Amino acid sequence: MLTTMMGRRQVPRSLRRAKVVKSLGPPLALVALATLLRLWHLGHGLPDFSEEAIPFRRALAMWGWESGRTDLNPHFFNYPSLTIYLHFFWQKVQYAIGLLSGRYTVPADFWLTIQYDPTLPVLLGRLLGVLADAASVLGAYFLAQRLHRGAGFAAALIVAASAIMLVTARFIHVDPLQAALTIWAVERLVAYQDS
Repeated sequence: MLTTMMGRRQVPRSLRRAKVVKSLGPPLALVALATLLRLWHLGHGLPDFSEEAIPFRRALAMWGWESGRTDLNPHFFNYPSLTIYLHFFWQKVQYAIGLLSGRYTVPADFWLTIQYDPTLPVLLGRLLGVLADAASVLGAYFLAQRLHRGAGFAAALIVAASAIMLVTARFIHVDPLQAALTIWAVERLVAYQDS
């Protein structure tokens, strides 16, 4: 350990880095477990796309297929709009990648892909939910650690192996994103209260 001019001990950077890696190991392992469990059946039911998938379908409607121009108003407010906008953005990214790779030449090609075989766009849409669930696992770990030292692993394990979250990962819902944002909001509120 090094001593600074004021007499305080300063931990070498390499030891601080090792401590951070050690402390992040368990939650990241649980995030990996949760992600693998959810990816296992991500293609459930495809290429048939009979699920409700309202955020995905509303985002698809925002492309303005009938009018030829994008309409950023989802005209649907039963569900939180953020999820719809994320799916819209994600679809635009998919289209841009397809455009650059030569898979699509016009937006109608993307539309036809979804009508003929929606597997890839739906898988990528479901992946948003998987990523949100991974954020929920991480948030549950840090929230539980703040509330009771050592409780983070158990909380994250419960979220990672939650049967309902595993089943709903096969479909496109607003719930995974809402859960992740709620967990992280509560974690930040507890952190603020503790400071």
